Amino acid sequence: MKQVLQYPRKNGLLTEDCPLPSCKPNGIVVDNRYSLISPGTERAIIDLASQSLAGKARSRPDLVKQVLDKVRTEGLVNTFNKVRAKLNSPIPLGYSSSGVVVETAAGVHEFAVGDRVACAGFGYACHAEQIYVPKNLAVHLPSTLSHQEGAFVTLGAIALWGVRQASVTLGERVAVIGLGLLGQITVQLLKASGCQVIGIDIDEQRLAETSRFGADLLVNSGDDLAAKAIAQFTGGLGVDCVIITAATKSNQPVEFAAEICRDRGRVTIVGDVAMDIPRKPFYNKELSLNLSRSYGPGRYDPSYEEQGNDYPIAYVRWAENRNMRSFLDLVAEGKVDVKSLITDTYEISRAAEAFARIETDKVLGLLLNYGDTVVERKPIIATSRTIPKSDTIATGFLGAGNFSTGVLMPVLQGNKSFRLQTLYSATPHKARAVADQYRFDGIAESEDALIEDPSLDAVIIATPHNLHATQVLRALEYNKHVFVEKPLCLTSRELEDIRAAYRRSGTTLMVGFNRRYSTCAQKMKKHLCTRVNPVVFTYTINAGYIPKQNWIQDDNIGGGRILGEVCHFIDLITNLLDERVATVSTASINGSRGQFLNDDNIIINLAMTDGSTGVVIYTAMGDKSYPKETLQFFCDGEVLSMLDFRELSLFANGKMRSLYRGAMNKGFDAELQEFCRMIKSGQTPEEVESFFHSTEATITALTSLRIGERLALN
Repeated sequence: MKQVLQYPRKNGLLTEDCPLPSCKPNGIVVDNRYSLISPGTERAIIDLASQSLAGKARSRPDLVKQVLDKVRTEGLVNTFNKVRAKLNSPIPLGYSSSGVVVETAAGVHEFAVGDRVACAGFGYACHAEQIYVPKNLAVHLPSTLSHQEGAFVTLGAIALWGVRQASVTLGERVAVIGLGLLGQITVQLLKASGCQVIGIDIDEQRLAETSRFGADLLVNSGDDLAAKAIAQFTGGLGVDCVIITAATKSNQPVEFAAEICRDRGRVTIVGDVAMDIPRKPFYNKELSLNLSRSYGPGRYDPSYEEQGNDYPIAYVRWAENRNMRSFLDLVAEGKVDVKSLITDTYEISRAAEAFARIETDKVLGLLLNYGDTVVERKPIIATSRTIPKSDTIATGFLGAGNFSTGVLMPVLQGNKSFRLQTLYSATPHKARAVADQYRFDGIAESEDALIEDPSLDAVIIATPHNLHATQVLRALEYNKHVFVEKPLCLTSRELEDIRAAYRRSGTTLMVGFNRRYSTCAQKMKKHLCTRVNPVVFTYTINAGYIPKQNWIQDDNIGGGRILGEVCHFIDLITNLLDERVATVSTASINGSRGQFLNDDNIIINLAMTDGSTGVVIYTAMGDKSYPKETLQFFCDGEVLSMLDFRELSLFANGKMRSLYRGAMNKGFDAELQEFCRMIKSGQTPEEVESFFHSTEATITALTSLRIGERLALN
């Protein structure tokens, strides 16, 4: 299919051939008929993407700080690879469209194939021939409305929620500052609400356009007499409310709003404007200021938008989906006219012309037209970029997230033993961009198509954690060598199924426990293998805070922090000692007042089969300036101390000796070299069993936390 993407360079807007989207849980797949270009928002995205690296840094100092923090915790090379992958990623443009449902996920009963729908959401309702949309970001299109009108649903819902946030009442005098697309819709909504409306802009053309919607007064804010005209209209009282829909770096709209408001009036900000709030007028008039967050409750809430959990109407009357429906109803009733806001329509093949026009002309609504042809699912297979060597490992890759593109793919690209043959990602634009960046030979049309491809030797799995077990089982079923990023799986039942499938397959299975292959780990293991007595160990992980809304924290997707992250540290301990965990006991802090989840701050006590014992301390409450990982072994009158995989010291005979000091090395290169060796030379039962045991110990640690008991492993 064709999709409009903005690459991070000047003149980087392209209409690319991308794979069709998959129908994920809780959503639908839609053949777009029309999508709306939002001149203000999308021009801002293009401008930011076109900036130099220095320009981006000036625009987003918060992201610069994140990068510096990541350098301290993950090292320069890993950070550089991740940042480069992020900066090279294209941006899918568009967030408002209308089309016809062609597929629904299991359990989605709100829609059926053939339904006409309007869709919303950045990254979902894109400028593309076909899109995947979560069900709460789609609504039925009233039978009397055209697809052209339905394509305005997102802009309409944003304007409608802004009006709701302003709490306007019948008969109030309301000023709208900024009469672009959003502002002109807002004027119509206010008139439908029975308000007297004052339209304000610095552009005479915008003022003239707005006159057709019945504004009671139109004022050019650049006129010296603008405030006086508004005062006269309101009898010297000022307006009851101001809604700012302008997009500007200037603070003038906020200052002008304060000037024209009545005593104890209200200001609601919908547009993207500077917010240097002048204290004196706001204080003297005791003005109220609030912001409107996009198109209503549910926006930016993964539980609502991605997982399809609606809010009870008794408590949240106007969630974003209901705002979308309400706006379309107003259009269907003739109370809002969006057809007159359409400046022009372009075929998708002419998207570049449409976007060039928003840079030069005073346009309102530009529509992209996709026609009525049903998009056919076809594989995208590129012409081979290299001549394959007989001894290379033909590799398929599932997943194109930040870890894949920032860590695994750069390593694989530098390892001549692997040939990056096929990529599959559930996000079409990522599949296209990543396949080009890392020179994959082709893009698979589906996950099954990749796994079932007989020409592939190995499959690398780097998808959300809840998908790992099923994908590993499928790959083993088709006799593929499998590398799966941690965790291997999320439940004991899944683990047993994978054990059985592995025994049947006769292939290699490796889990991404990279730390065991790091330089520090190899040196520690060599030293510990000569010990006489059991050891005492402490492993402290200053993990940092992750919001509850993050996918890792979701039990159904990420599995939580123990399964998703702590598995790394349990595996490293068992590997260094070359011993199994005998018993495990997990405890978490209490009294956190809801800020943390149970597995955010834990202590895991591990007793090993040889009598060694120790603790894994995992906490989200530390400071970033403190090292992320510190590991100590106490044994035979000596102390081995590791600091963030960049320093390893031995304390013995009253002296400290450095065993390693250098760049952070967490073992990613060596890990994939080992995977190659296993494929070519065969995997021993002990090697794969160590992955199984680490996974079993981690699942048992989580169970111990839940039931509050020390548990023994089989």
